[in-house]
Amino acid sequence: MMNEIKENKTKILMVEDHKLMRVGLKAIFEDYDDLEIIAEADNGIDAVKLSKELKPDVILMDIGLPEIDGIEATKRIRELHLDCKILMFTSRESEDDVFAAILSVSLISCASDKSGNDSKKKTKDLTFLQNLLS
Repeated sequence: MMNEIKENKTKILMVEDHKLMRVGLKAIFEDYDDLEIIAEADNGIDAVKLSKELKPDVILMDIGLPEIDGIEATKRIRELHLDCKILMFTSRESEDDVFAAILSVSLISCASDKSGNDSKKKTKDLTFLQNLLS
């Protein structure tokens, strides 16, 4: 029974290099039973590695990361053809960074659940995440 409940949660990989920000986001997510942060990465290389290993439903991706930035990490994750949504965020104000992020995310193939079982739930969860980050 416990595994069944866990599988119905939206699995989130949080990619943020600032520990304080990760702690704050984790505190917010604790209030939502249907969302679970399954792992954290503090650089782009680890983000790609964990995405491949864990296959999250959602990746919260900071743009400004060490090793490789969030834009390059997103491009590499896209090349893995994972079935996930990537939400990028940043404190940067550079229009070039934001435009590059939009391009890298818009190219991601985000296939819906083939059975259709979780599509409404995932849409609700993604709407929550988008509102949180806006």
